[in-house]
Amino acid sequence: MNVLTFARMIVAAQGNVVKYEKGETICPVCRELGLPPAPTTVTCTVKEVRYMCCSQCLSTFRAIGEAAQPPEPVKAPPSKPVKTPAKQDKKKNIKHNITESEEKKDEKPKRNRSRTRAVSSSS
Repeated sequence: MNVLTFARMIVAAQGNVVKYEKGETICPVCRELGLPPAPTTVTCTVKEVRYMCCSQCLSTFRAIGEAAQPPEPVKAPPSKPVKTPAKQDKKKNIKHNITESEEKKDEKPKRNRSRTRAVSSSS
């Protein structure tokens, strides 16, 4: 048997779908190669399809069985409502860059003095 035939056999075996048996699922690659059964782990479950990985040959394969039952949610004891004060202190909204008094609206904005000094008047 040459290397190409061996590789094709392994790829074909990985494509096989086996029946899922909890704790006793046999890897199709190990079965094709005549190796003894080894432990397998479930990597992902989608409805009744489980994607598994063999610990002996490190191949991944699919197994079909009954749909996995989701764990029952744990019911928490009823909690007491938290009492909050009726009126909470709120931070006062500050409007930046807006003059507060109407007197300042009519005034002309002052120029930056350091800028006016830097500009020479002898142009």
